[in-house]
Amino acid sequence: MALTDLFKPKWKHSDSRVRLTVVEQLKDQSVLAAIGTTDPDSHVRLAAVEHLDNQTVLGKIAKSDSDINVRKAAMMRTNDQAIITEIATKDPNGRIRLEALAYVKDQSVLAEIARKDSNSRVHLEAVKRIEDQSVLAEIARKDPDTNIRMELVGRLKDQAVIAEIAMHDSDDNVRFKAMNELKDQAMLTEIAKNTSDSNIRLKIVQKLEDQTTLSEIVKSDPDSLVRKTAVERLEDQSILAEIAKSTSDKDVRKIAMSKIEDQNILAEILKSASDSEIGKVAMIRLEGDQNVLAEIAKNDPDKDARVEAVERLEDQATLAQIAMQDSDSNVRRAAMTRVKNQVVLAEIVNKDPDLYIRLAAVGAIEDQATLAKIAKTNSSSWIRMSAVGRLDDQATLAQIARKDPDSEVRWAVVNRLEDRDVLAEIARSDPDKDVREAAGGM
Repeated sequence: MALTDLFKPKWKHSDSRVRLTVVEQLKDQSVLAAIGTTDPDSHVRLAAVEHLDNQTVLGKIAKSDSDINVRKAAMMRTNDQAIITEIATKDPNGRIRLEALAYVKDQSVLAEIARKDSNSRVHLEAVKRIEDQSVLAEIARKDPDTNIRMELVGRLKDQAVIAEIAMHDSDDNVRFKAMNELKDQAMLTEIAKNTSDSNIRLKIVQKLEDQTTLSEIVKSDPDSLVRKTAVERLEDQSILAEIAKSTSDKDVRKIAMSKIEDQNILAEILKSASDSEIGKVAMIRLEGDQNVLAEIAKNDPDKDARVEAVERLEDQATLAQIAMQDSDSNVRRAAMTRVKNQVVLAEIVNKDPDLYIRLAAVGAIEDQATLAKIAKTNSSSWIRMSAVGRLDDQATLAQIARKDPDSEVRWAVVNRLEDRDVLAEIARSDPDKDVREAAGGM
């Protein structure tokens, strides 16, 4: 302590720690103002500001103090929006402007900052606080920063403005985001008719509901994916029939036909179709003649037609024959899912060349004796493991746990065993460490 400290008030003490302690107890606003504007220690000035009420002094400190934390504290306590605005718009320090921005209430000031401030963080923060839709629309149209435009698209309410951005913004991501925000069907239709961007048209089609508009897109859009997506969204049976009979796009015709359920329309297509393929699909989809379906399912050279016919077949003998003999795995799988005969399913499990069909067949088997036989004798560990997952008989599971040559199958069985003695035996004697640990932990 300096000798002169004995003759000074404590708020002028040479030790800043003493001054800081005194400030916390002071009530005199004139003394606090003097400390807040003149004390050499920023911590002391900050403590003084936190007790100051004088708006003029607070404004002066907020504008000119050398320490950003002191300035921020003064801004927090001032209610003078003119001072805050001056700092937010004119201070040379971007960080200070950003701090001041948090206390700006006037939307017009926020708009001015958003339009003019060159600091990206200040600019973005101002945009985030703007509520005026006309200002947001202006910035969304003109701002050079893609991130700002992306930020604004999700906040715009005017569908016309969003549509304009969806059509004309220079950035793909901004346009796509605008498309996601569009709900107005008329706007969507207008863009679909006028944009050359196939990706935008695809986005629109996924949101369109109007059947006539979708029909026009199916008939005239130059992009095949857009056409196929549009026909997928059609529900009107008459429109689907017209497309099925008139479009030159084979894939679109198939999709249209797959969506037609009206039996009268299918009958009409069958009578009038000049395309034998469309006629055949109509025949398959017409409810009725199982003999016709069986003939197509067994002998048609088009595998898609065979699948379509199989999915409508009811005759179990024919389904079993196709499930075991068709040359195409998709046709066999379609038939297998409709087979109920457990013996046939077991034969598929044992003989089909496609592992995935065999696994699916295991999943269709319900007879426990059949599953037990597969689990014990099938040559594929994948098949045995799948069968084990459907077995309930604990004696059979115990037998497999002791004897299966594949450790992964034994491990799978252990997780289904309930007999504590069998589990203890496996935990002691199984040659595989993972199986022993699994059994011991059960």
